Amino acid sequence: MGKDLKGKECGKGICQRKDGLYSARYTVDGKTRYSYFKTVKEAKAWLKEEKDTKRNYLNKSMTVNEWYEFWMTNYICDLAPNTRRNYAERYKHNIESAIGRMNITDVKPPSKLSQSFTVIFSKLSQRILHL
Repeated sequence: MGKDLKGKECGKGICQRKDGLYSARYTVDGKTRYSYFKTVKEAKAWLKEEKDTKRNYLNKSMTVNEWYEFWMTNYICDLAPNTRRNYAERYKHNIESAIGRMNITDVKPPSKLSQSFTVIFSKLSQRILHL
């Protein structure tokens, strides 16, 4: 978390420069994007807008594997490396082989499971229990 010139926390990705402007930055696709603002409120609004724009990417024809890659790159890009590694391992061992090739729109909440989807979840739960 960045701080202002008085030492007060500004929020994640925001800090105050010596000239009084607030700098807001985030990383997407391995590139850092940033902008400068007069107030913290403007910087926070810009960050929220930028992240929401990137997060509303869901393409109805993408697979779960494609969504996972997008999620790893854009949603959790700022997590600790060990956390990202744990997520990647859990996905690879528990989810990828079971539903990775399914279309993202075919994945439904457990309360609306079809018979075929129930079979997939039972296989997935068996794999989790054998860890």
